[in-house]
Amino acid sequence: MSLSALLGGMIIMGVSMPGHSYRGALPPLSPAQAELQSRLHRHIETLAGTIGERNLHRYSALQAAARYITEVFEELGYQPVAHPYHVRRYRVQNIEAVKPGSPETDEIIVIGAHYDSVRGSPGANDNASGVAALLELARLLRAQPVAREVRFVAFVNEEPPTSIATPWAVCTMPGKRQPRANASRRCCPSLFRHRQLIAPSTRPVHNHLAMTPS
Repeated sequence: MSLSALLGGMIIMGVSMPGHSYRGALPPLSPAQAELQSRLHRHIETLAGTIGERNLHRYSALQAAARYITEVFEELGYQPVAHPYHVRRYRVQNIEAVKPGSPETDEIIVIGAHYDSVRGSPGANDNASGVAALLELARLLRAQPVAREVRFVAFVNEEPPTSIATPWAVCTMPGKRQPRANASRRCCPSLFRHRQLIAPSTRPVHNHLAMTPS
């Protein structure tokens, strides 16, 4: 076998997807799916349409997005908590809502999405769609019993140039897992004042799902 044929085969294997693509007309949505579609669309339209571009260059819009997310969490029966910090002269916040789990385990599942958008973009797909999914997962799980505590977190400042300033990260330590700031002290000293922002003490984070386009 020639080298070019071998390389071609490796490339095909590397980019090919398993299974088969769906063909044909999609089945009609169920009433529950139609409601979900409407709610997702409303969240995206509010964040990307009504509010639009939201970042430190449009600080009032960024704050409007934070208020909207907080209000939706409250409407769903949660008690959202803002975790504020400062970037330059601006006060920003991550927003957290908690679904308690069984007392038999102290593991935590974190579901997160960032609500800021890159400069010059309304951020419908990056990342109003992720926030919409976050809010609807919170709605769908609100009445469901869960074994592990679930923390729904809307993050600010994922987009550059301020992405380094988001004071939350999960790192794995030898023998345990705990939240810890994961950036340089020189870049953002406030990171190290929020080391237990999401999971206090050494409670293990079981999973961390971040919803943002790849």
